[in-house]
Amino acid sequence: MRWMERNFDFQKMAMMGIPEMHIDPTKNRWRYYVDTSYYGGMLDKAHEDFYRYVMLYPALAYFFFFVWARIKDSTVALLCGRMLLPRVLI
Repeated sequence: MRWMERNFDFQKMAMMGIPEMHIDPTKNRWRYYVDTSYYGGMLDKAHEDFYRYVMLYPALAYFFFFVWARIKDSTVALLCGRMLLPRVLI
């Protein structure tokens, strides 16, 4: 059924001209050098760089602040504080 193989094999038609994935990782290095934002234009590249290099640090800072605030609000901090205090023998 050659007509079915040619007409309904979407992966084969969508990946026309793209090398197959190889079991040797050194032969798959071409995938890391493809710049997909090049097709979107200058603003696409500018937005990608802005969010990758500029907004990464405030987002990480907010995440760690949120985790720290939740630890301080919960009883985990009190429990750890009690375990770290020296015990006085009576």
